[in-house]
Amino acid sequence: MNARTNLLAILTLSLAAALPAWAQSTRTPTPPRPAATKPAAVKTTTQTPAKAPAKPAPTAPVSKTNPLLPPAIPVDSFNIDINLVQKLPAIAPAGVDPLYTPADWKAFQSQFGAEAEKITQLKSTGQAAFAQKLLTTAIGPESTGAMTDGLRRLLILRAASIAWRSKDGFPVADKAIAAYQTIMDKKSPMQVGALWTLANTMSRTSVLTKEDRIRYDGIAARANMQLSLILLDADQITAADAMIKQIGYHEGWLKKDTHTRSLIAQVRAEVKQQTALMDYLSTQYQPAMKNDVKALTAFYLYGRYVKTNTSAVADLPHRAPNSALAQLAASIDAVDAQHPARAFVAGENLRIVSGWIPDPLIRQRTLYAALKMYDIFLAAPETERDRVNRTLARIAREGVVSDGARKAHSIDPFAPPAGAATMPAVAQPTPAPRPARPVASPPQPVRPDSLDGTPEHPRG
Repeated sequence: MNARTNLLAILTLSLAAALPAWAQSTRTPTPPRPAATKPAAVKTTTQTPAKAPAKPAPTAPVSKTNPLLPPAIPVDSFNIDINLVQKLPAIAPAGVDPLYTPADWKAFQSQFGAEAEKITQLKSTGQAAFAQKLLTTAIGPESTGAMTDGLRRLLILRAASIAWRSKDGFPVADKAIAAYQTIMDKKSPMQVGALWTLANTMSRTSVLTKEDRIRYDGIAARANMQLSLILLDADQITAADAMIKQIGYHEGWLKKDTHTRSLIAQVRAEVKQQTALMDYLSTQYQPAMKNDVKALTAFYLYGRYVKTNTSAVADLPHRAPNSALAQLAASIDAVDAQHPARAFVAGENLRIVSGWIPDPLIRQRTLYAALKMYDIFLAAPETERDRVNRTLARIAREGVVSDGARKAHSIDPFAPPAGAATMPAVAQPTPAPRPARPVASPPQPVRPDSLDGTPEHPRG
């Protein structure tokens, strides 16, 4: 240990003596090097290219399918071919009535196929003349009664599809659209979709005047709303939502049409309500499969008062016997004309159960059903002496109204606005001329039986 310590001490002393001598040694100073300039990046075959950042692995799209909804139908499936030459017949989605049958398409091809193929070689006047020929064949005086409805629709739609492009043909297309609306089935999605396709396109073309474009904005808006409502009835929520979003373009041009704009707001709200309703029911699907009473109650009220399909949900109360749902269903089924007091019990049960449901649409319909039960009880002559329950029924009825009881209302976009139909003028008797009064006449006396201060003689 002492030897190692002595060795370290000798080494330290020798370094201390050598360092000053090395510092004082004469050496040629080395000139400082200039700052190295970074050469420009030159691409050569020997350079290794920089590695691109690795792209993240593609992830599968999140599935948001609702088990309660049928397979979704693309909204474009209801559009028709409006080209000058239609090569193929219209194809309807599965489960939807077609616009016309294959026999109708074959009859059209055999009668007008050769002329229709050469339509691109004609000028606008020739195209308008051919479109008028199709329209006359469909609705003219020489049209036969043996023509099928599908062939008539095909001829009218072809006439409008050919003629709308030019100023020469627009009058023919306008008459074709008017004729099509008179024969169109408002409950058929394909037929309403055909009107939507044409009106939506024609409202954007420059060959129409501004007034005609706005008029076709109204036609397109009504067809859009009707198709959205049809899709809602078929539980095609995604397609209805996609369709109603396309109405915004036409809504902007209908600033003075307050009736149509109010209908647009109603249909848009209906689509939002139905979308929220199906989102809520999708969360109740798994609990209902496990016989959860609240989930079963939501489906029962939805089927009975929203879809009005009582038979479809008749089995649900039996899955939870001796529950509040079973008692509710039994009280509703027991209501009849001979026992109006049972309507009061059913109304109370519906009012209580409505508090379980967070969805506003189901709650509104349930409260309205309770309101109708109270009306049955109050309208029955047998309950006139039951003062206590009648008072409670009146209080409960006012309560369900204030809580949002709403009945299912039907929206008809093609119905004329209220008061639009002109009533026949009724001949009014000509009033006899009154004698002129002096300028300084005293004020007319007020009749004793008048409550609003009306003078004895009516003012002219």
